[in-house]
Amino acid sequence: MFRRVMKMLNRKEGGSGLVRRRARPTRQGLGSLAASAYLRLFAAASIVWFHVAHSGPVASVAAVGVGIFIYFSFMHLGRENGFRVFLNRAGKQLLLPWAAWWLFYAATRFWVARGVPPEINAAAPIGTLLAFPAVHLWYLPFVFLASLGVVAVRETLTPWPAQIKVVIALVAGLALVPLFGSTDQLPTTLQMIVYATPAIGLGLVYSYCMRLESSSQRRGWFIAIAALVAVACVPLWSAGIYIVATGYTVSTLLMILCTFSLPRNRLLMRLSSLTLGIYLVHPFAMLVLWKIVGPFRPRWLFALAAFALSALIVAGMRRVRYLRALV
Repeated sequence: MFRRVMKMLNRKEGGSGLVRRRARPTRQGLGSLAASAYLRLFAAASIVWFHVAHSGPVASVAAVGVGIFIYFSFMHLGRENGFRVFLNRAGKQLLLPWAAWWLFYAATRFWVARGVPPEINAAAPIGTLLAFPAVHLWYLPFVFLASLGVVAVRETLTPWPAQIKVVIALVAGLALVPLFGSTDQLPTTLQMIVYATPAIGLGLVYSYCMRLESSSQRRGWFIAIAALVAVACVPLWSAGIYIVATGYTVSTLLMILCTFSLPRNRLLMRLSSLTLGIYLVHPFAMLVLWKIVGPFRPRWLFALAAFALSALIVAGMRRVRYLRALV
């Protein structure tokens, strides 16, 4: 009788004397999924709008969107077992889409110019060559190379306490914000890279904060980060570098939403899964609209149409097996 009871217990508990409880997924490390989705949508929409309007207050809004994109890229940076595993995953998710879209936009530029684009010549400055064929493609290789650097540093500092590594990332991010404020003399692509660099450290700090057990602790950290960034941006405000100052100040304030539970909208949640693809596709969607209906006003309506067309294209690509990996 005793043996029969023990067999039943072992069978029920997975064949051992200890209960093997399946780990339940928690929201720890994820934050508010709805808030993350809405912020990614805002970031993608702001960048599309900027590429339509190009200047004015829209530039500051786009700077906010770029900061949010970078935060999330490093906030959810994976922890694979081994550098080679990470390199394989990052290559498929970042370098493969970059190479494919680079070829696509290069072919598009040659087709539009009916030959070699006029800006590509022996006298072209390095900035023009870096921006060819589409300036927005800087994001993928930047995140790839920065991720490699983060993983290498993380492996080196493995024995160090997590708190020390977080302080290093926070100090680096805060220190670089005012140093990288003035980039007017750099090519556009390098301007974006320099602007986005401080966000790497801040994204890593957000990653640590989201692993805290207490929601009040997470919210306190997020508020503290926003306050510290606002202080770091004071020299930028004084120097008249409003776009960078607005970008970091507002983006870190908006990130506080990740510590709140927001209601989910099914349509917006689905759209949020397409945001990277929308970012990659939107210049082509804008070109299609220009060819079909021309640039119409108001500009925000044209940007909305380009965003919607981009979402449709990405949704269609997601249904094709060999195109799914590109968006």
